[in-house]
Amino acid sequence: MNKTKVYFISDGTGLSTEQLGKSILIQFPDIDFEYKTIPFVNTLKKAQALAKKINKEPSAMVFSTLIYDELNEPFDAGDFFHINFLKQTINQIENIKKFKAVPTMGLDYRFGEVDSYEERITAMDFTISSDDGNNVERYNTADIIIVGVSRTGKTPVSIYLALMNGLAVANYPLVDLELESQQLPNSLKRFKDKLFGLTIAPKRLQEIREKRRSTGKYATPHQVQAEVRYSESLFNKYSIPYIDTTSISVEEIAASIRTRLFNNVI
Repeated sequence: MNKTKVYFISDGTGLSTEQLGKSILIQFPDIDFEYKTIPFVNTLKKAQALAKKINKEPSAMVFSTLIYDELNEPFDAGDFFHINFLKQTINQIENIKKFKAVPTMGLDYRFGEVDSYEERITAMDFTISSDDGNNVERYNTADIIIVGVSRTGKTPVSIYLALMNGLAVANYPLVDLELESQQLPNSLKRFKDKLFGLTIAPKRLQEIREKRRSTGKYATPHQVQAEVRYSESLFNKYSIPYIDTTSISVEEIAASIRTRLFNNVI
């Protein structure tokens, strides 16, 4: 099957364009997409050269967030699919709400403000220093504490929440002692309302662990199955909300955690 090339084009970092475009294209699971993000297309020369290149691929798709009309024109005139998320939405708001937009190149909601940037850096510092059960004495200042057995995705989810949402996230690995005793460690008990658990299908966890360390009991079917079973039992015992990470992305896991956090569920 031939892949359909998809370009995410932005006059800024392109991160928002890519995230939004992929959230749409994931609705077409039978199509094999090949993604390429092209940031900082901020001059007419760059836009024309890129549009000319893509024009040689008439089956390509282009998603953009270029704010200036002159930068959009080469893509609008191309023999390929093009949609500009920003322009179409802004035009509708202006037409329906009668608001007036002030086009500004390179703005990105997640990284646009200095205060927001500093908060993210602070959150990242906390999250990195509190990875894998480190610095438990700082848990009183954590926004959330992710718990689960080894290789369920605690670290990447923690970093994502810190980088994208400015949350101070700690993560704690559940080991045999806690699992077999079915008791939360003392360092976690008084922060139970901040806990969020991650679990995973044993077969998938075994595959991940075998790639990481195939020796010893770490990746054996018996060990993996026991850890998953005990961890879920522990979550249920202490009413800790948790999510199965087997077949969902880091973004989806983070979204579930944010929803619970901001709705005061945890």
